[in-house]
Amino acid sequence: GTFLLRLARGFLILALFFPTVYAHGRHTGRLIFTATLFTVSLGTFVWELATWSKQAEAWHSAANTCYFFVLAYILIRYVAAQDAVSRNVVSATLVVYVMLAFAWTFLYDFVETLQPGSFTRATIPGGEPNQRVVFFYFSMITITTVGFGDVVPVSPMARMLTTTEALVGQLYLVGAVATVVGLRTTTLFEQRRARRQEKE
Repeated sequence: GTFLLRLARGFLILALFFPTVYAHGRHTGRLIFTATLFTVSLGTFVWELATWSKQAEAWHSAANTCYFFVLAYILIRYVAAQDAVSRNVVSATLVVYVMLAFAWTFLYDFVETLQPGSFTRATIPGGEPNQRVVFFYFSMITITTVGFGDVVPVSPMARMLTTTEALVGQLYLVGAVATVVGLRTTTLFEQRRARRQEKE
């Protein structure tokens, strides 16, 4: 699309930052750090759109990798600090999973930009020119361990990152489900105990 449409799309992706303001609570330092990453990501994105240089693409991918990993970390801390299951806890748990996929998307793009040929793309529907779209698809099928095999990591670095994402995706699901179920069980137990005390 046009410059403005691409800029709007990039801003909407980065705008995932704003809901995490709630998760920051009183931690002003983390909020400032995340806002700085947001600004750097948006700035490098504008630089990339204005110049279309590989250097700008690499910097933007690196900035976004850090940005989404930090957002995922903040939300994980938010969930871990909760005493009961709520809609916010469930939503944050799900959003972290997608943010991890976004982080690896830009990490793959960073590696491919620095070392072209790190990934082979057997089939790209319609000759998709935006490799980040391809890497987001690849990241989603990797983190869910589906692995269709149409995008293949070739270089040692690409293979290591792909393996790490698959492991992190599975470990996160196990940990997230255990946390949410544990919180829910605790809440139910406390509610039943409160009812018994009222009856007595």
